[in-house]
Amino acid sequence: MAGSEWTAASIPGLTGRTVVVTGAAGGLRSGYHRELARRGARVVPAVREEAKVRAVAEIGAQISGAQPGARLEVRRLELAELGSVTAFAAGYMTASSG
Repeated sequence: MAGSEWTAASIPGLTGRTVVVTGAAGGLRSGYHRELARRGARVVPAVREEAKVRAVAEIGAQISGAQPGARLEVRRLELAELGSVTAFAAGYMTASSG
């Protein structure tokens, strides 16, 4: 793909797939969460700071309201803390099996 420009239209169908977005609070308004959900993905924005979880969840609710069938599930994840990674994975596995 050298020389070609990537666009949101380049995203293939993602039905049945889960996309974990790290650094979700920083790039939240860029629209990629919306585009991934629009393509059918279950989108899991991972947020490092507990205080930002609510803000990300509110925007996730707006996306879900505007995109019927969108599935966004905000979770806390601090990649520098092994305990956080373990808790994220355990919660993810529980949610995925249900």
